[in-house]
Amino acid sequence: MNKKLIEEYRHSKEGYNPYLIGPKWQVAQLNFQPDLAPDAIKKVDIHYQTDETFLLMSGQAVLIAAEIQENRIAFEITTMKPKVLYNIPRGCWHNIALSRDAEVSITEDANTHLGDYEFHYLNEKEQKELSEMIEFVWKK
Repeated sequence: MNKKLIEEYRHSKEGYNPYLIGPKWQVAQLNFQPDLAPDAIKKVDIHYQTDETFLLMSGQAVLIAAEIQENRIAFEITTMKPKVLYNIPRGCWHNIALSRDAEVSITEDANTHLGDYEFHYLNEKEQKELSEMIEFVWKK
């Protein structure tokens, strides 16, 4: 028996990396990148075909959900706790703010990163509102 039975995956660079893609789901790791800094969030995205789960492995993170109706956006945010699994249901706008040392595990439908997403870019007023909300809950 020369086949390795236990596989290991690790992502140590900046940003998003889907490192285990199966026929139905994928696991990725998201690490800090500059546009995910607490004061740098300029957009939210949505998936129409999949829920997306987030698990904080290290660092700090604020999970952002948003509802957009009639060109008005309402944010809901939560400070993520380590070892707690968070789910963003399909059809929900979302993003995440990360500390420089943050590592987040993400699970969603296979190949979601190849096209099941749409972006909504925040205007200056929305960016300011979101930044203030994040600042209020961010642990220094």
